[in-house]
Amino acid sequence: MKITDHTGGYAVTQVEELHTGAFTARILRNGKHVLDVENEGRGGVNRYYAASPDQRGEKQALSTYAAKDFGDFEPADAFVNALMDIDIVRRAARRNGTTFAEEAEVIITDFEETSYPELIPEMKPHFDLLRRIGAAQNADETPARASSVQRSARRTLPSDIGAPSRRGGTSDPRRDPLGL
Repeated sequence: MKITDHTGGYAVTQVEELHTGAFTARILRNGKHVLDVENEGRGGVNRYYAASPDQRGEKQALSTYAAKDFGDFEPADAFVNALMDIDIVRRAARRNGTTFAEEAEVIITDFEETSYPELIPEMKPHFDLLRRIGAAQNADETPARASSVQRSARRTLPSDIGAPSRRGGTSDPRRDPLGL
């Protein structure tokens, strides 16, 4: 199972973040660089730029795909935030020798424990996507690998995922607690 099977072929790469919440990244679709995305970290929306003139329709395609699960208010931004968390979870699981599902639950639990309660329903599509990917990856693992990972799993938060998501949380000063 590939993660992109659950994201419509979308993934992020070359993510660069500042402590202010600003970031830049490349968006891939089916492995091809189609968009660049950036955010100044001051509460505004993401800005998208086509990777080439023939990719100009990709922003609309991304928004249309994202709206299926993330609603009609800035769906591309919410989806890109989820893609960035997927990348963080994947790296943390590899580094810690844990499963994607375990690392995703750490992020979700931290968010639920530290955010404003009214933000939790807004994050449901984000959390559902992380859980679907984790469940699919767990189903693909061999039983021996899964049990050895569970025995060796560490439950400390890696330093690069101290906050649950780009959309909120208060455990990391880089994050906007109101999810703006």
